[in-house]
Amino acid sequence: GYLNGRWFAEHGRHLSRKAWLRDPRFLLGLLLYFSGFVALVYHDYLMRDLRSSPGPRYRIPHGGFFDYATQAVYFCELWT
Repeated sequence: GYLNGRWFAEHGRHLSRKAWLRDPRFLLGLLLYFSGFVALVYHDYLMRDLRSSPGPRYRIPHGGFFDYATQAVYFCELWT
């Protein structure tokens, strides 16, 4: 905690201005983060939905990025 506080006190003076909230890099990062988060929640839902229906213990998920990757949840975590 001390090192973070010290760094912001010494080098983070530019963060006191609100102009960085409209910076395209910040907005792109925000878009990537939230789109990855939404994709992660959706793929978690697909995984949880496999448990709710009766059937064999092991099932292969379908839909979303599961059609392209075996672990779509991990892909979304890397995206985020």
